Amino acid sequence: MNTPTIGVFPAAGGIGGSTVKHLLPRLPSEKLVFIARSPEKLRSLPVDQAVLRQADYDDDESLKVAFEGLNILFLISYASVEHEYRTEVNLTP
Repeated sequence: MNTPTIGVFPAAGGIGGSTVKHLLPRLPSEKLVFIARSPEKLRSLPVDQAVLRQADYDDDESLKVAFEGLNILFLISYASVEHEYRTEVNLTP
């Protein structure tokens, strides 16, 4: 069975970082893509062959590139106080 390519965004925060730490020992690292505004923050983790990508909600093109080739995306929710901003950014053409 082929393991799907799995992405985590944002991967450098508290919940995203915990998700990264949970996935690393359980799945082949070459099937993992960790996406963050500052992916260099992930270099302290044993990411092995996982791909690190940069993306930001304020840059639509970075999101398109970062999500390319993923079969599964763990989209980590922001705090409820950020909901209005995130919705506005995602709905802007």
